[in-house]
Amino acid sequence: MPNKGSYKNILVAVDGSTASNIAFKEAIYIAKRNNAKLYVAQVINNKLNYLPKNRLIFLLKIVKIYSKN
Repeated sequence: MPNKGSYKNILVAVDGSTASNIAFKEAIYIAKRNNAKLYVAQVINNKLNYLPKNRLIFLLKIVKIYSKN
């Protein structure tokens, strides 16, 4: 595992699934620990329901809250 501070940019994809929500929270934790920039990509699968706008706004608010701490 890389040393603390070795990540400068982190990209996490979210699609509204339980697994992506867990990955999102982990990405926030890693970004904070490494003082890295966190980029969030919304993944849309046409065969599944996409992430509703209100859910995306909720996730972005979480990022804002965690980035302040």
